[in-house]
Amino acid sequence: MTWDSFLDNLRGRRLLLWLGGIVLVRLVMLLAVVHGADLAGDEAYYWDWGRQPDWGYYSKPPMIGWMMGVIGWLTGNAEWGIRLAALLLGMVTLLITWRLARELAGERVAGLAALLMVLTPGNAGLCLLLTIDAPLLLAWTAALWLFWRAAEQPEKLMRWLLLGLVIGFGCLSKQMMLVFPLLMLVFAAVSPEDRGLLKRGGFWMAAILGLLFIGPVLWWNEQHGWITLEHTKHHFDVSSTPTLSKWLGRTGENIGLQALVYTPVLFIAMVAALWHGFRRFRGLSRPLRYLWLCSGPALACFGSAPAHQSKLACGLLRAGDYSQRRVDAARRSRGLAPVVAARGGRSRGGDSCGGDRGDAHGFEVDQESLRSAGLEGVRSGR
Repeated sequence: MTWDSFLDNLRGRRLLLWLGGIVLVRLVMLLAVVHGADLAGDEAYYWDWGRQPDWGYYSKPPMIGWMMGVIGWLTGNAEWGIRLAALLLGMVTLLITWRLARELAGERVAGLAALLMVLTPGNAGLCLLLTIDAPLLLAWTAALWLFWRAAEQPEKLMRWLLLGLVIGFGCLSKQMMLVFPLLMLVFAAVSPEDRGLLKRGGFWMAAILGLLFIGPVLWWNEQHGWITLEHTKHHFDVSSTPTLSKWLGRTGENIGLQALVYTPVLFIAMVAALWHGFRRFRGLSRPLRYLWLCSGPALACFGSAPAHQSKLACGLLRAGDYSQRRVDAARRSRGLAPVVAARGGRSRGGDSCGGDRGDAHGFEVDQESLRSAGLEGVRSGR
């Protein structure tokens, strides 16, 4: 099979068959994980937020807590509801990626992009584990698509309005989305064909509207001693200068984790493509320039925070082996890990996700571990 014929197979109904088969496999994985494992640590943490809806929480904006609350209400706090929500968010993100790639580079490239994305371990993890990265990536991808469409026809205010709403959704999901309006500004400034966007009211409306969504979160933090800011400080701690060996070790670990998330072959191809685009940036076409500006800096930013890749990698490794024995051992250790310990079993009274129904699929928060860790009440800032 030639390369051209392979790309031809990634169009229309054949692409749908490919992706449909992958979705089917993931549904089987979902059922296997639901029956063989509990929620991962972060999921249990966010699930507990969902029991107390608020405008902010200890470490993140409120979207993931709201999602957990809605999912629990719709599914009776069943674990399969959380897994299914992760899969749906991942598949919608994939479809938007395909649509964006089709508008930028054609249907054959779009099919290849969708296939490469769906085959990465990172995408598999995001379709299985419901963490803050699932709504963030949905918002980021949708914003990329909507911004391109708005730039193509800047006179259509509805496109700018939708872009602003999506940016706001992303800002309520994770702080990283605050970077997106800056990328819009950089693209409009460095792309000769798009500098006119800076004179468009819709451009500024979208950016300002999206940032306004963070207002209630800032108000909540002001009411609770800026607890989220205090938590975030450790990501930028420069009080101690690491030795050369430690710096090299962290850098190597970060590169290895990213290669695991993307797969080594795709990671090397991504780095090579970004380097090639950097060296020939002025000669790039408008779509390629847009993709480079919206991917190169973002990859560099994620590269400076290896904890995200580490969490995802750990989630992938433990998804099939998250047993009750390990949860109980962690609870006995009284460390930070059991602060929000979730376990399958019969729920008890008002402390359970299942309420008073005694749902066998409910989850229980270990209040004693919260007290021993000194974090009782921190979940929602109360």
